Amino acid sequence: MSWPLKLTVPIAVSLALLAGQAHAGMNVVGKFKSQDSEVDVAVYSATDSKGLEQRLGLLGVAIASKRNTIAFAPAEWISLITLWRQAKAAQGPVWRNIGGFTETGTSDAPHLTVSAGPGVRFSIESPARGAISADLSNADISRFDAALTQATQFLVAP
Repeated sequence: MSWPLKLTVPIAVSLALLAGQAHAGMNVVGKFKSQDSEVDVAVYSATDSKGLEQRLGLLGVAIASKRNTIAFAPAEWISLITLWRQAKAAQGPVWRNIGGFTETGTSDAPHLTVSAGPGVRFSIESPARGAISADLSNADISRFDAALTQATQFLVAP
């Protein structure tokens, strides 16, 4: 992925997710709302200066009007899938840290932490935007699996 594309993605993604609709090649494939927070799965594509399509997988978390997003290049997407599978298998009555991922290729470099407990918690901390956490309820696990599968299919498509 080209460095300028990855740098401009967080701004475009944040605006599009706040608006709740596709924007500039972005498609939200899943929105998961709980009491006061939201987790979103999206995909983004743009053509670089050489005419090649660049694709990203995105995970966003929000509370009220505050939002953080982390972008995954196709080769990095497996990191999210792995964290998700581990968290899904480790659910229990007490929250515990499963692991994390730091976005590459940006000056902001948000960091994702995934925790398991009575659901799955996604926390994204950005040096520029602070930290936000959102919980995915057990009732949304199947739909979240489907959204990750849909995003994976987009990222690996020729």
